Amino acid sequence: MSIWQQWRHLAGSPAHFSFEERIFHVVSMIGIIAALIIGIYNFSTTLVYSGILSVIFATFQGFLFFLSRKFRRFRIAVLICAIQVNIIFTAGWFYNSGLTGSMPLLFLLSLALVIIITPRAVWKYMFTLNLMIVLSLIMLEYHFPRVIRQHYHNRQELFTDQAFTYTAACLLMYICTAQLRKNYDEQKKLAEAKAISLEHTGRIKDKLFHIISHDLNAPLHSIQQYLQMLEMNVLDNEERSFLQKSLGNTVLQSRNLLHNLLNWSQSQTNMMPVHMEPLQIKTQITDAIALYLPIAARKSISICIDINSSSFVSADRNMMDLIIRNLINNAIKFSYEGGKVTIDAEEIGAHHIIRVIDQGTGIPLQKQELIFSELLISTPGTKNEKGTGLGLGLCHDFASRQGGRIWFDSTPGEGTSFYLQLKKTLSTGQHT
Repeated sequence: MSIWQQWRHLAGSPAHFSFEERIFHVVSMIGIIAALIIGIYNFSTTLVYSGILSVIFATFQGFLFFLSRKFRRFRIAVLICAIQVNIIFTAGWFYNSGLTGSMPLLFLLSLALVIIITPRAVWKYMFTLNLMIVLSLIMLEYHFPRVIRQHYHNRQELFTDQAFTYTAACLLMYICTAQLRKNYDEQKKLAEAKAISLEHTGRIKDKLFHIISHDLNAPLHSIQQYLQMLEMNVLDNEERSFLQKSLGNTVLQSRNLLHNLLNWSQSQTNMMPVHMEPLQIKTQITDAIALYLPIAARKSISICIDINSSSFVSADRNMMDLIIRNLINNAIKFSYEGGKVTIDAEEIGAHHIIRVIDQGTGIPLQKQELIFSELLISTPGTKNEKGTGLGLGLCHDFASRQGGRIWFDSTPGEGTSFYLQLKKTLSTGQHT
């Protein structure tokens, strides 16, 4: 535990107190302890009046500490503290050797501490009050030196009082300055993090505008053209069949795009809860593949599933479905005509690892580090299939939310293997 944490615990100032309140509580504790020590020392010497003032200060400051901490009347406590400090220090000026004693240092210290814990609007008033009191006391002592009623009786009292006061002042200023610097560094980090977050949000916003304005507009335009041609009756059977297949691909890609956008927006606002349940891997993958069989057939791509029917994982059905669909869609998208996509699962320890393997274009080296980023620009497929670039980022996010992970191996020009690791479970939902 750090020195600040120890003092905060001693002062009873947990994290829900403001920075100014924590400073006030710690300074009050140190001030009370220092005043009591000074009072004991003064009573043991000839500085009896100073001892009485020290005890009065410690008692009154204890009350203000309790007022702020227990009743959360921080502003009133600070105002009363500033008044009582000036009154007691002014009395101490006369009963503790005036300008040659420790009071000038204590006045300067009190001003610094009051400025730290008070709003900026009152700083000039506190500064003016402190300056006027000290200058007035100096002038009064200069013209009427006899008003100073108590002096040090020997050099030991002088040096002991000055040394102890200076040590206490250094300790207070060190704690306050260290906490101010720590608070400044924390605020700076928060500001930098917010700036990065705003920049990231701006990029995502630009990308979404591009997706909405371009990638959603293009398929709608294609559908509109097809309907116009049907109305004009200018298509023969072969052209009509070709356009229908092309539009089928376009509609499916648009459906995937909208589904990814919806899931991405929900993930960004934490509106998608995770419902873990036992899922059979083979059934989940077979259902997801059904949508993509026509597209794979048009590219003459064979899909091979090699998964044991007894393999179950603990996962969220919708999240796992989205991950599988995106991985299969990408595998078909970047596979060459006549290629092959293999999907299998391997049991390793307490997990199943699902693999989606293609023999396609692979991932360029310069994009591999950004493959799971939401800012990745989508690359057209081998038949110029479009995408948003959001799919793999969602896969990574959803895998993490389910307690799993996703990664890949890729060789440009030879193909890519994606790996999805999820926790193994029994069909009854009992983890193994």
